[in-house]
Amino acid sequence: MSFKFFKTIMFNSHTAFPEIPRIDVHSHLGNNLGVIPICLKIRELVKEIYSADIAMWINVGRGKEIIENPEEIERVSQYRILSCISDYEIQGGSLYPSYKELPQWKSRGIAGYKIWIPSEKGPYIDNYENTLTLSKMEELNIPAASVHIADPYGTYGKRMKWFDRPAEYWRQILSWRTVLEKHPKLISVCAHMMWLCGSDDQLDFLRYMLDTFPNLFVDLAATFQYFHLIQYDNLREFMIEYSDRILFGTDINIEVADNRSIKEYAKRYKRCFLILETAKVIRGTFHSRNKIRGLALPEEVLENIYYKNAIKIYPRLKTGLRKMGYAIDQKMQLAR
Repeated sequence: MSFKFFKTIMFNSHTAFPEIPRIDVHSHLGNNLGVIPICLKIRELVKEIYSADIAMWINVGRGKEIIENPEEIERVSQYRILSCISDYEIQGGSLYPSYKELPQWKSRGIAGYKIWIPSEKGPYIDNYENTLTLSKMEELNIPAASVHIADPYGTYGKRMKWFDRPAEYWRQILSWRTVLEKHPKLISVCAHMMWLCGSDDQLDFLRYMLDTFPNLFVDLAATFQYFHLIQYDNLREFMIEYSDRILFGTDINIEVADNRSIKEYAKRYKRCFLILETAKVIRGTFHSRNKIRGLALPEEVLENIYYKNAIKIYPRLKTGLRKMGYAIDQKMQLAR
């Protein structure tokens, strides 16, 4: 593909679906209120260069920060950013904050509870000390948001075959499977497609997990760069068949940004949208410069991935969208 052709795709094309709101369910924005105007500038630029609407972000924190002011972030962003609490400060092998604090956090407006599964040699997520917290999440309908499964041992490496450390990966996967068996009402969104996006056999295992656990969902954060490692028809069929279990996310990480970096973020979003919405070959994803053939997904599939599934999982999203003027009926259809 020539640079001229690529430039035409990137800068002159516009979405065929301008009315579909897009919700990024996997963003790292931290506690800093200063990132809010950056997000709003990115949103406006994406609308300008692609006519696409990034309606909301779900903030899963940054680094080891616990998001302490979710109400203020939501208010200042005018409902465009909702925040999660997280387990970064693991204490005594158990999730933190504890189950006793969850009612208060929910009343403060948190969208979910981010879980980063402890890495090598445990303690693992099926540790008995986590049972009360996970049960309280079921009771309060607090989703497990951006659950990172064996994050250091997933689909890394140049060839992206199975895993760099398969024994540890499967120990952690089975630990998570035990949790899902013990807590069938727990709604969970696993980050990065559970890192099962590097081969066709990995995708088959993800099918098995989704078929086995009806309240399990996955997000697409930091996965687009691996799509070329899966047979095209297989991946497209998966996205269509499981469109009610997949959420859009990018893994964007904003600390500070100038006009140049804001433009770069906007172009990254556009590349992801082009991959999902068109059949064109796109040079680059959100985190790479790989060439990826677009999936040209049907409109109803895009609606599920971009916003409908998120609304089902994160109850505050529908309220936020309505407060911002989006007319969404009981069937989660947008007023046309």
